[in-house]
Amino acid sequence: MPSAPGRGQLTGSKTLGTGAVGFTVGDVRYGEHPNDFRLVFDLAFPNGVTGAPGTVVGYDGPTTLYVEFTGVDGTSPIKSMPPGQIVVSVVPLPMVRNTGRLIFKITLRKNAPFDAYYLSGGRLIIDVT
Repeated sequence: MPSAPGRGQLTGSKTLGTGAVGFTVGDVRYGEHPNDFRLVFDLAFPNGVTGAPGTVVGYDGPTTLYVEFTGVDGTSPIKSMPPGQIVVSVVPLPMVRNTGRLIFKITLRKNAPFDAYYLSGGRLIIDVT
């Protein structure tokens, strides 16, 4: 079973979210934008949940990004990335039971900077340039 580095082992990391719980990843979308390649994690959540889950995005080596959600249980299937893009693959790692942690491994074609932020309505945006 593949494992992910701990939060303290990631470099260039960015911490986001308010620590809210009760989310699932409803969809992962992607596409080219004028100056970057955009990944969108659409989070589903029950009525009454506000904020965003605790999230850390960071590098483990020059071409591997990890996204770790806390308070998120489960994800939908992710389509293959189109060929020739900066992002080669996005893979959810198996969840460890009862941890509330969901981790995605993002493989890049080459070292590239990213920006990550939440939009209202539970939508995490990661722009890779």
